[in-house]
Amino acid sequence: MGLIKFQCISLLITILYLVLSGNIFQVSARTIDPTFSFAIENGKFVVNEYNVKRRTSLEYRNVVSGTFDTIKGIGHIRLVITVKNGRVEKEYKAHIIHYPNKPKELKAFAPIKNGCCGF
Repeated sequence: MGLIKFQCISLLITILYLVLSGNIFQVSARTIDPTFSFAIENGKFVVNEYNVKRRTSLEYRNVVSGTFDTIKGIGHIRLVITVKNGRVEKEYKAHIIHYPNKPKELKAFAPIKNGCCGF
């Protein structure tokens, strides 16, 4: 009888830990409407940040698609953006992180190769 009580208590503690740490429930990403101002503002932010950091002159064209999700209170915005570089237009993938009470941060920005856009 004592062993069964110990196993039940152990299981309850493990479940409680997983729930409180956020490792058991994870919200799936929400799709962003590419014509919504939130998507456009973040698309322009990405291109501007990249241009400043890399001293380039890419031109924002539009947002193709995007998702937003929150993991442990941190916002993750993932976008596919059409960018113009000189005469050539190309799609890029971007990942923005928005920490609570801090400015958003561009974490990744890269051209999409062979139609693949995984993050």
